[in-house]
Amino acid sequence: MLLRTDWTSFWGAGQLFIERLSFQFAPSSPIAEESIKEGLEIKQIDLSLAKRIEGEIDPDFRLFWNTPDDFIEAGGSGLCLFRNDEIVACTWSSYTTDINVEIAVATREDCRKSGFASLVCKHYIEQLLSEDRVPWWSCHKTNSASIALANKLGFQVLQDYSWMFAPRK
Repeated sequence: MLLRTDWTSFWGAGQLFIERLSFQFAPSSPIAEESIKEGLEIKQIDLSLAKRIEGEIDPDFRLFWNTPDDFIEAGGSGLCLFRNDEIVACTWSSYTTDINVEIAVATREDCRKSGFASLVCKHYIEQLLSEDRVPWWSCHKTNSASIALANKLGFQVLQDYSWMFAPRK
């Protein structure tokens, strides 16, 4: 067995290895329904909302999809939570097959710790389950907020793994 510690000489410079956790949805009890408070509204992500996500809430949206058009054409789905006309949180498919959907979530920085991510994710998970689809979750091993949210939503750690990331030029 070859154990390589110098991956740069093997893969070349510029690649990053990121430690991640993969979670499977295995709730010990049904997800508690959570009503949408007055002043909040949930909307399905369409092309116009997909275009807004990158600029308004998550610049990393393009790590998953080259363009909002690619997201829609590949069958991407998700929900945005609005307060007035502002997106405060959103969740979407960062990867999708006919059955499996890996979930991404983002909350506006000034709206964090408000329960918005949990609320929008619960509704998205319910939607996926009603479509007979399987939600999945993954995050950086050091992202304690994402790990806590995954656990709260009924996800359990399946495995840890390293992910090679080559920044786009």
